[in-house]
Amino acid sequence: MMKKIKDRFAGMRAPVPIFCYLAALCAGLLIGLFHFSYDAVQTARGEQRTLTLSPGDFALSSMELQADGSYLSTTADPQLVLDTLPTGVRRFSVETVYDRDPYERCLYYTQKPGQPFSEHMRVWPTYSDDGRTAYYELPVGVRSLRLDPGSLTALRMEFGDLVLNPPRSFFSYFTPDGGGWFCLAVLPALAASVLKWLIECKRHYFDKERKQQA
Repeated sequence: MMKKIKDRFAGMRAPVPIFCYLAALCAGLLIGLFHFSYDAVQTARGEQRTLTLSPGDFALSSMELQADGSYLSTTADPQLVLDTLPTGVRRFSVETVYDRDPYERCLYYTQKPGQPFSEHMRVWPTYSDDGRTAYYELPVGVRSLRLDPGSLTALRMEFGDLVLNPPRSFFSYFTPDGGGWFCLAVLPALAASVLKWLIECKRHYFDKERKQQA
């Protein structure tokens, strides 16, 4: 049986790239299943709940509440900080209407008490079809959050719901975002190139040396 599989694999026109892409696909499915299972267990234990917040639940920096209920950034770095999370958080969404393009909108996080926010620990959003709601996927073990809703001075923002752990479908765990599609397309090809190079090195050096010894 194994010999037949090996012979069929060897008979493929491009066995190494196919193997690498299949391995990447399986890895993606396993990662999605892990995240789904983790969230399901945490939710069943009550350690991960869906909560709807407002800007008033956050510590605001470089932004001010206006008479009409909107917020205006006073520098190019407005922030909403949540130092103490009321529940475990794996996903965050925010609905916002801007008076112009806000440029960068990222979510910083920490995973240790007292850890400062850093550019090495941040995530970028995906958006709803109308572009008003931004969704951020977070790793396990988040301790605090800092939302940077824009990167402009005098940016006017009207916030809707800010939701910790908004509901998501089962299939969303297995749907890559833009960066995920890029990795799925590029990384297996790079891995295949490295494997093929190693195979050629083996054939050139080791197989040649065996033939000379024979």
